[in-house]
This record gives sequence, C-alpha cells and structure tokens, in this order.
Amino acid sequence: MGSSLSVDGVHFNIYQEMRVSMVKARFLMELLNWLDDVYIADTGRIWSSGWGSHSHELDPAESAVPEWTEALSWFNNNFIDETISGKQAATWSSMIESANLYKDWETANPSAIPFTYSEKETNEETYPYLLPVWKYLTLFDYVTEMPEVGDTRWHKVENEDGDLRYVVYATTDWEYIADLSDDLPAGTWAAIEPRSGYFRILDPTEIPVRNVGTILVPSEDLISFDWFGDFNEDGSINVPDLLRIIENWGNCPDLPDICEGDLNGDAEVNVSDILELISNWG
Repeated sequence: MGSSLSVDGVHFNIYQEMRVSMVKARFLMELLNWLDDVYIADTGRIWSSGWGSHSHELDPAESAVPEWTEALSWFNNNFIDETISGKQAATWSSMIESANLYKDWETANPSAIPFTYSEKETNEETYPYLLPVWKYLTLFDYVTEMPEVGDTRWHKVENEDGDLRYVVYATTDWEYIADLSDDLPAGTWAAIEPRSGYFRILDPTEIPVRNVGTILVPSEDLISFDWFGDFNEDGSINVPDLLRIIENWGNCPDLPDICEGDLNGDAEVNVSDILELISNWG
C-alpha cells in the first residue's frame, strides 16, 4: 500500500518509514525543494509524497494506524487544498494518477534525465536536492506547527541533541517580513536561503518570508559552504566575484530582499566580506 500527494502540477515524491515525525520533517524538506523548482529552477518536474505501508498495517487493530492517521490529519490541516506561496499546496491522488503524471512529463521532456546518480547510491549529497536544505534539516524530527502570524506559516523541527530549526513560508506569493518574536525562543537567529545557503543574522521581529521559503537556525549552528563567494557560479572564486562585492558595497537592502555580497550575514557588504571571500579563493 502507499499514499501520494500531488501538488499544483508539480508533485512531491518521497517514501518514508512509518514514523510520523520523520514523515512530516522530510515532507518539509521536499516542500522547500519544490518551491525552489517552481520559482527558480522551473523544470516542471512531477513531485509526489507518501510512505510505504504493508496492507495489514491498515487494519484498525494494528499499532501503525494512529501514526498514519496523524500524518493524514496533518497533511489535511496544513497542505491539502491550502496555498503555499500562492500555489495550491497539495491534493490527494492515487498511485495510478501520480504515475500517469510522471509519464506525461517524461513524454513532454524526452531528453531530460530524472536522476544523475547510481541506483544504488546512498550519499544524499549527490542527490538532486538543495544541499543547504539537506545539511540543515536532515535527521530532524517534526515537533509542531507554530501559531499562524497573518499569512505566515511555520513549523518546528528538532534533532536528538535538542537543536532547533524552523521552516517558514507564506500562503501568498508576495515577499515580506514577519514578526515571530512572540514564539521564537530567545537567542540569535539566522535566516537561511534554501538554494544558496547564504544567511542574514536578524532580529526576530524581522523574519524574511520569501516565496521559496526560509529556514531559521540559531546563529551558532551556521554552516559555511565551499561555494560562498562564487557569485557568478562559474566554479571559481576569483576577481569577478571580488568585483561583485565592491559593486554591492555598503548597507544591505531592507529585508526581505536578498543581500548579494554579504558573506557573514551582518547586513553590510564591507571589508569583512572581502576577507571571507579571500579565505575561499580559488
């Protein structure tokens, strides 16, 4: 047996073990990847989401029933026929319906290769997912949905060490800042861009809510990726990237705008960012 979710012409595909906290957390990771596909990559790929289950586990007497019942309720309350970044978030579909969507996409894109790694590959860093999303959210379990703040929806996840992350998105397709200070734990937080991993250290009263979503992490948990500073994405950090910093010199634009050139998240492009870029030179 299996369940699948289809999502606004672009559909989620993920099968997880029957542990509801993991199912939810992994779905949020796929959600961020889907939003990136819709608003940036624009591949039109089919995304579906679900989990595998033996038929006997659907018997009302089986212990797994409360798990998948809770997961279905969570999907219904948060995503089914709801909007995320102005898109219809999800709708239920059968496995046959999802399979037909995949076939239609493959027919329309005969030269596209769905995967670029070995069928037996288990290194998730090689999968076609957003690496910052995987680095920041893998091995986290879902905790709860947070109180709604206007059009803002956000969810709390936690790992076995007690580290916290929040996945933030909007129901609308416009970008804005939200005040989450009433429910965000005390401390210094950073907003992570899911595609690039660039970040902004910020006040909890000014959380950027972008159409591709935002990951909130404590500032002490920040990750520096080896592409930081490669602004033209040519695979090297060199003079053109240095010139890009100089072009953006000074204070960053107001949130929710992204600040190109700010490598340390302090809302300024200055000497500190040049030193950061030089440390990654080559």
